[in-house]
Amino acid sequence: MLEKEDIEKKLLRLPAEFEEAMKSKQYARAIYIYNTARNVAVFVEAREIIEELFGVRGDKGKILKDGRFRECDIMKAMYEEKVKK
Repeated sequence: MLEKEDIEKKLLRLPAEFEEAMKSKQYARAIYIYNTARNVAVFVEAREIIEELFGVRGDKGKILKDGRFRECDIMKAMYEEKVKK
């Protein structure tokens, strides 16, 4: 079974996989990678990893610090997969 540290290492590799999927226009895969990272990070309660990967939000959702999964890239993947398809 994976330890929390092993899970965190795997989580930190996911943004690079997300970027690769975006470059090759595999938007469904990119969304899957993002959702997987988000769900696992929340499940293992990795607060520092969550901030690094997804950034920090302030009042009313204002982005205070962008994470490695950039909001604009996530929105593009969702738009390309859901709206344009």
